[in-house]
Amino acid sequence: MGGSVTAGPVVIGGTYVDIGKSGNYQDMMPGKDLSETVYTVGAVLVLDKFNVAAKYAASEMDTDNGTLDTTGYAFGVAYQATMNLSLAATYNYEDYDFSTNALDSDDDWFTVGASYRINEHFEFVTDYKVASEADDKLFLRVNVSI
Repeated sequence: MGGSVTAGPVVIGGTYVDIGKSGNYQDMMPGKDLSETVYTVGAVLVLDKFNVAAKYAASEMDTDNGTLDTTGYAFGVAYQATMNLSLAATYNYEDYDFSTNALDSDDDWFTVGASYRINEHFEFVTDYKVASEADDKLFLRVNVSI
């Protein structure tokens, strides 16, 4: 379930997802997640050629080995350079809390990216994730709208 509301140049939105598992043999394997709940809330401020965004997310996954809580947030800014080209940068943080052991950890990273809209149907997007404990990564994708 999700929704958003717009008030002037501000868009505020959120989601709630409750993922129940089927209980079949595959879902009952040791260490398998039994249920997961995810909440997100975010806001975007639209200022002419700039967008400023913030997001908070929390999830709880229950497994037969315990509970995994994850919380995180992101702050970003995007610039519409031309009608077809936009540039963006974000800072992201996640905190992982395992209830059954002391294996708590966190990670923070930056992303820089660009998107180029070819026409109303195709957009090329690239993001580079840097300074993460999980190594740097380059993401490339094509968004297709029909």
